[in-house]
Amino acid sequence: MEIVNQQNITLVTAMIGAVCGILGLILGIINTWHQISKNRVRLKIIPKIAFMIDANNVLTFDRYNESVSDRFRKGIPFRLCIEVINLSAFPLTISDIGFGKTNNLRQILFCPELTPGKTWPPRLESRESVVAYANTDCGVTCYGTSPIFKEYIRDLHLKS
Repeated sequence: MEIVNQQNITLVTAMIGAVCGILGLILGIINTWHQISKNRVRLKIIPKIAFMIDANNVLTFDRYNESVSDRFRKGIPFRLCIEVINLSAFPLTISDIGFGKTNNLRQILFCPELTPGKTWPPRLESRESVVAYANTDCGVTCYGTSPIFKEYIRDLHLKS
């Protein structure tokens, strides 16, 4: 009887040790991945359509909906815009911004209008955004798309 209890205690101790070891391995892998990705440049680029409501108010949309359709029908002036969000853990300076599909076919905005309070070139702190493709001073180019931008490009192709 004494041998059975000692074997059970040894088995339970071994199982607890194995579970803790596997858990430690998993947490170590997650921590390594997190440390590697923390030093990467990460930007979220969202093309949008901006409607000028008045001199100080702008509405932006990244999806085509009834509200966008109404504004088009009413003839409210609009512009294409790009929202850039810094998802990196460190500040970044955006060196240029524009529209493009490949390196050979780009349309860079030379004097973009920025969110109030920002000057060109904008420096984005972590999790900060600016509405205006984005290149950083360190040479990384990021691209983004949105449903409304795809719809706009499709309409351009249909008209031509």
